[in-house]
Amino acid sequence: MKNYFLILFIGLSTLYKVEAQGHGPIYGLQTPTLAKGGIIMNASGMSIATEDEASYMLRYTFFYGITEDLQVTLTTPTVIERLENAPRTRGNSMMPSNGDIEAALWYRFFSNAFGVGKRFESTAILGVSAPTEDVRGQVNVGNSIHGAISTGYASRTWYAWLGGGYQYYFEKDNEQLGDLPYASMVIGYRPDVFMGDYPKP
Repeated sequence: MKNYFLILFIGLSTLYKVEAQGHGPIYGLQTPTLAKGGIIMNASGMSIATEDEASYMLRYTFFYGITEDLQVTLTTPTVIERLENAPRTRGNSMMPSNGDIEAALWYRFFSNAFGVGKRFESTAILGVSAPTEDVRGQVNVGNSIHGAISTGYASRTWYAWLGGGYQYYFEKDNEQLGDLPYASMVIGYRPDVFMGDYPKP
């Protein structure tokens, strides 16, 4: 039965034209935003392990371009196995590494296209999240707010983004998770073999 649903989903997904420009790396802060009306949907597998246990999760992320410089994202998890004492980590801008449901606005507030396919730009992200469990690491977990900023260079060959973020958890039942500051750096290279137009790589 699962195979029928998979075939149906793949078949229906080909009926709608999806404009996916502006996609950056999944596991790191980046600056690209979608074109107006652009849509992207991702499914990611995630795992965190300690010496004694491991967590497994599928995470689905939906992106929609409101304007060329403003997009909204929604990310939801399917938690397969939780860690009893999960570390406080994030590691990227698109999704937390725990069971939170998160919605965010991305605003590209600076962009300088100084050549064909070359640009410097900066993007700010503001999101809110709700946990899917009551306790995390033996502490009551409440809703949170997340802000991040990223700046960098993108071209058809090289990419480089540097950014940082901060997640603040609100108090729940007189307990509160600690704040989560983080930073990321992404460097990417696209060789000539991947420079072709669709359907080439």
